[in-house]
Amino acid sequence: MKIAHVQRALHRQNRFESRWRRRCADLTLHCRPGCAACCRLAVHCSLAEAVAVAAGLDAARERILSAYVDRLLAAAPGLADLASYLRAHCRGLGPCPFLASDGRCDIYAVRPLSCRALLSTRPAAWCAIEPADLDDFDKQLLQQSLDPQLVAWPTHYLAATQNFARRQEERLTAAMLSESGWALSGNFPLQVWLERRHRLSERGGAEVAALLAGLGLLTTPLLDLQR
Repeated sequence: MKIAHVQRALHRQNRFESRWRRRCADLTLHCRPGCAACCRLAVHCSLAEAVAVAAGLDAARERILSAYVDRLLAAAPGLADLASYLRAHCRGLGPCPFLASDGRCDIYAVRPLSCRALLSTRPAAWCAIEPADLDDFDKQLLQQSLDPQLVAWPTHYLAATQNFARRQEERLTAAMLSESGWALSGNFPLQVWLERRHRLSERGGAEVAALLAGLGLLTTPLLDLQR
């Protein structure tokens, strides 16, 4: 697994976003430093992206990361499916352990593709709304205000950048599967923690499967191991 693969993928994502912004200059995107509402959402990435972050983690940030993972592992037995995991994350597992006290990202230069791709077409207050908590009338008003040709329906986040990021992530996962015979994707901070504690990227697929099974993570919606 080469960090250079990740660097190229991040660079391609940045270029795509820049080109998209130039072509759609009349559209206002509301993401600003410090707004941070989206930093309570569950972040998905490839293991390659997590390895790139793990390499530069300091001791103070690792302690915060460990506290987050403790909460995540305690909740894992009750996370029956992806929907329950996403709801639980928004309501108590977050915020992201890489979020600084001033609302800025501590790993901004190496943040995952999915973070780069999440661009809001509505003011930051919208990002703190949990659609499942809205009544039917408010949910209908919300959906009617969105352009389904522009956003990742039924959210207010831009679709084009998310679709491009998803393809980049799939390429990274496919490259690891080809090189190593196994690949991992899923919860971003959890994979950073696993790389720091257990050096997943240096292990074989069977060994990784046994390790994840021992941690109770092999059959949860938090991670997806391919072999």
